[in-house]
Amino acid sequence: MAPSAVATRTWPVAGEPRGSVLIVHGLAEHSGRYERTGTILAQAGFEPTALDYGGAAAKLGKNVGD
Repeated sequence: MAPSAVATRTWPVAGEPRGSVLIVHGLAEHSGRYERTGTILAQAGFEPTALDYGGAAAKLGKNVGD
């Protein structure tokens, strides 16, 4: 069995990031549910990246990271 691809979503940070934050969604979720959290973290100077594993993004028919 081949491993599943993992899509990511990132939020841009103005300037040098203070640190990185990895957001991992729960069951039956997708990274889009964390849009507000990612935006708040980026505005605070952190570099958030969210994972979409298990085909979550593909099931939604969305291009993650656009």
